[in-house]
Amino acid sequence: MGTLIARRLLALVPLLILVSFFVFILITLVPGDASVELAGGENATPERIAEVRQELHLDEPVFQQYGRWLGNAVQGDLGHSLYARTSVSQDIAERLPITLSLVAAALLVGLLVGVPLGILAAMRPAGAVDKASRFGTTLGISIPEYWLAIILVVLFAVDLRVLPPSGYVPFFEDPLGWLEHIVLPAVALGTWSAASLSRQLRAALIDVLDTNYVRTAWAKGGSTRVIVVKHALKNAAIPVVTILALQIGFLMGGTVIIEEIFTIPGMGPYFLRGVISFDVPVIQGVVLVFVLAALLLSTLADITYGFLNPKVRVQ
Repeated sequence: MGTLIARRLLALVPLLILVSFFVFILITLVPGDASVELAGGENATPERIAEVRQELHLDEPVFQQYGRWLGNAVQGDLGHSLYARTSVSQDIAERLPITLSLVAAALLVGLLVGVPLGILAAMRPAGAVDKASRFGTTLGISIPEYWLAIILVVLFAVDLRVLPPSGYVPFFEDPLGWLEHIVLPAVALGTWSAASLSRQLRAALIDVLDTNYVRTAWAKGGSTRVIVVKHALKNAAIPVVTILALQIGFLMGGTVIIEEIFTIPGMGPYFLRGVISFDVPVIQGVVLVFVLAALLLSTLADITYGFLNPKVRVQ
């Protein structure tokens, strides 16, 4: 198991370098020039544009720019916003916990709803619960999260007035206030997660429950809880772990729109403002953090396979 973990972590090093290069180079290929806007837009003179490009080191070769940016990024310095003049690293450090709390809440919704629903549906395929589950999960996968978010705001915030329509309260300042503000965005973001987990777990669990060793356990008089939870669920969880790791990355991306709808001061509005104003350091910093999170989650999923299935362990 230690060999598996070591190899996965070592494999991250060249991958991180490659990903960081593509994050940097893709931004440089996007149409537009921040130096023109900073120099005065349409009224900017060529001399002023050249001066701004020199200040931002945009007149240097691309690889030289990348080397400087990567060296600073390794030290935790992602540069400064071109317009706000604030540290991108500091802005991300302040906003990332907010986004992660939303992702965690949405993932909790997915697990609390998707896992029990998938187990119940797999216990009696083609039964009433299974049919209702498949109908519900189809809706959950099909409905756009931003549309569901608006419906939830209209229903629970405007009509019933039981939950706030927007805003955010830090968890450690007021846990109850945080819960009240996070419920609607978490449900809007976590519905797709619950539907996907339920479907994946149902399919995997049906296959496992049909194997010979499970049939033998039933024949020996084993209880439903022991057979399903202790034996079948562990093997059925392997494909679910893959979906779960991918979902966390998807949920982080989904926060961009959800946070904007609910006016949550997380990474989403920060990133959108960076895109609209073509604030290159902000765009690069946020994209890099999201990509790093996706890579780490993928590696964690690979390592988890070793615990769930000894066959995939590297000796």
